[in-house]
Amino acid sequence: ESALENYQQALRIAVSAYGDDAPYLSEIYYDMGSLCLNSSKFNSAEDYLSKAVKLNPNSVAAHLRLAELMRVR
Repeated sequence: ESALENYQQALRIAVSAYGDDAPYLSEIYYDMGSLCLNSSKFNSAEDYLSKAVKLNPNSVAAHLRLAELMRVR
């Protein structure tokens, strides 16, 4: 299994336990977005990082990673 697949499995478990709008999920989406960004999967990175920001608008790290994504695109 790839790291992204492991995160997707963790996300499914967390969603079933906490609901799909739990702020906790922001950390998982952030990690998934960072992984995709590091792998040059820019569309997926944007999707995941945007979800991280939506769930936790105060996440400086997620905002910075989105800015980094825009810079490297």
